[in-house]
Amino acid sequence: MRQTLSFFILGLLVLTGCSVPLNIVETRPIHKGDSMSLSGYVYSLPQTSFKLNIEVVRTRTIRGPYYRFAEKLLSLVDVPTRNNNSYRISNVKLESFEEADPGHAFLVKQVSGQTDLSGLLRLGEEGLIFDDRKTTSPGDPVILTDDSGDGPIFTELSMESNTAMSIDTFYKTILTDTSFIRVPVLKQQLMVKTIDEKAEEAAEFILELRYERFMMLTGNNSTPMPDYAVKRLDEIEREYLELFIGKSFEESYRYTFYVTPSGEEVFENIELLEFSERRGVVEAGSVDSEVLSFEFRKTGKTEILKDLTRPEKLPVQNNSLYYRVPDVAEVEVSLGGRTLLYDRYPVCQYGEILSLPIGNSR
Repeated sequence: MRQTLSFFILGLLVLTGCSVPLNIVETRPIHKGDSMSLSGYVYSLPQTSFKLNIEVVRTRTIRGPYYRFAEKLLSLVDVPTRNNNSYRISNVKLESFEEADPGHAFLVKQVSGQTDLSGLLRLGEEGLIFDDRKTTSPGDPVILTDDSGDGPIFTELSMESNTAMSIDTFYKTILTDTSFIRVPVLKQQLMVKTIDEKAEEAAEFILELRYERFMMLTGNNSTPMPDYAVKRLDEIEREYLELFIGKSFEESYRYTFYVTPSGEEVFENIELLEFSERRGVVEAGSVDSEVLSFEFRKTGKTEILKDLTRPEKLPVQNNSLYYRVPDVAEVEVSLGGRTLLYDRYPVCQYGEILSLPIGNSR
């Protein structure tokens, strides 16, 4: 009996010595100010950020030097009578990208045994976690595009000389023996033309251009003219018409914003800038401005996955990984209550945090 008991104890010791050690993988949240060794696999939960490009076009209208004569000489009405600037939002473009959530970083460490952590790679490929060894660079913000520069606005003022010879008659009184005699004297003087005269010359030149083009197009001209000659006449006429109707220039400005929803609220409204049709982007509180807003509305598609028993501060867990299932958000960009852009995007930080078992228990 005693011999049998000895064999039993010996066999138990052999079996215990040959047993497979437990595989324990610890997933520990990393908090700001923690002092711990980061030897292991560090990853973060993903969060969704947005890059918003707003393109603003400034239209500069310069009145023509002969605007007062447009109706009288060419029957043109409603021409600009003063210089003016106007602004409009021409384009709104929105992009989303993933980056690491600084508030949800984790250290995965093998405590004992040996576990296959290939599941981490699969979760990273599917976007459920964010591998901290990756970097996301959405590009540098661009604020301004082209500018028209300075210089003369109107150059083709006339094909005629800016001066004219004026001949005036003066009378010179000569005293003779018996009487006074008035003798006419001609005096030439170079005079600068008035704006009325120059405007009339420009109008006559426009009408002459139209007549010549009509003769070419109807075949009444003895010399046939190619198409590019007719187009050139159109360009010359347009240049002279601008002396009466003015010119317009457009300059484009692009403003870039990077926005990350907090994920704590069901609805978020972020005021980006204030915009005026007369002055463009202005300081907050301007009288004639409207607010450009960026709004997020959480749809709650993942509410059913929420674990009500889980504490607010995530605990350390063994043989499991934390990951995040994105929720869907309604995204709207509006100006003064008018919708400029509306779409639906998956937003990671609006989703729920779940646990996924990894490896084997032994």
